[in-house]
Amino acid sequence: MNRRQPGNWPPFQQALIGLAAFSLVVLLGWQSYLQPARTRLKNREQEERVLKNTYETKMKTATDLPLLQNRQRQAADALHVEQRHLASSGDGNAALQDIAAAAQTHGLAFESARPGQTDATADYMVRTVGIRLRGRYHDVGRFAASMAGMPHIVVLSDLQLSAHDDGTVAMDAVALSYHHPHTESPSAESREATERNMQ
Repeated sequence: MNRRQPGNWPPFQQALIGLAAFSLVVLLGWQSYLQPARTRLKNREQEERVLKNTYETKMKTATDLPLLQNRQRQAADALHVEQRHLASSGDGNAALQDIAAAAQTHGLAFESARPGQTDATADYMVRTVGIRLRGRYHDVGRFAASMAGMPHIVVLSDLQLSAHDDGTVAMDAVALSYHHPHTESPSAESREATERNMQ
């Protein structure tokens, strides 16, 4: 009996060889067909989850669309109202004149005004002016509170108070005035004229 022929091997060895061959075929089939199919299936499941989330988000947005449109209209109306308070085009000294008038109304001495830089955006321009006022403490407080009622949008920042021996208080601040965009900067002559009017 030739032991080199598989047909002459004992049944156990034949079964073992057959099982190994079957396992090899299954493994090759798994690697070449089933594993890529499982990967594609996982990718499709993930895409399905993403699409479901996108659908839910879009449905919620569509449901809330009238509310969002109403809010957009309200925001546009509020922006339009605020833009009316911007200084008119080319009127670079209007805010400074209003500040000087408010200081005079509250009995404050307008000691100095130092024009600073101008920052521009697509919607507005911001001009900075360093100011120094002097007067009684409560008058300075009333003046600062009156800035909210100015005809133009003016914000006081970097406030510093210093007391003097005569009982008065000096206030140094930077006034930020908001203007319509694309306005021309005031000329040197107009700045000098405004500063003369404040003295």
